[in-house]
Amino acid sequence: MARSVSYTKLENTLNKLGAQLTAAETHGLLAGMLSLTKPLKEDVWRAAVLENLDCAQPTKGQWGVLRAASDEIRQEFEQPSFGFQLLLPNDNSALELRIDALGYWCRGYLSGLGLVGITKEDLDNDVIKELVHDLSQIAHVSVETDASEDDEHNYVELVEYVRVAVQNIQHELQDVQKSKILH
Repeated sequence: MARSVSYTKLENTLNKLGAQLTAAETHGLLAGMLSLTKPLKEDVWRAAVLENLDCAQPTKGQWGVLRAASDEIRQEFEQPSFGFQLLLPNDNSALELRIDALGYWCRGYLSGLGLVGITKEDLDNDVIKELVHDLSQIAHVSVETDASEDDEHNYVELVEYVRVAVQNIQHELQDVQKSKILH
């Protein structure tokens, strides 16, 4: 599935709004907000996004970009093929920029989980607890690289780890929610 919202398009939209978050952090925030099974009502979603972006009121077109990014995440989460992808700078960008964006993505994701109400009970799940801990460590990744092939390879592996971790958290949260309904 080709993305309708690129990293550059989201970054440009956020810059025009004077948003305090990067495109990576915003995408992470949206992914975190969509990780629980209960969908947010449109007005609640808009208020949460606006509060976290700390920016001017978006125009209809700017809301459209944010909604499209959110819809793409939801669609990727629903794919049985685990097609979820992080929205990060492209591979032509400097490695330092991409590493920094990955850290911001994780921070946004963890904030998004908090916004939708991940609970202590959710964190009692060993898988969720471990993965959230790992993502919080990655959120503080430092940029010390000489841009070698090893650094590039390590970055690619880290992105893949985060991608799979997010899908596992989402799956585990769905299982926790289902068990709450059954009991």
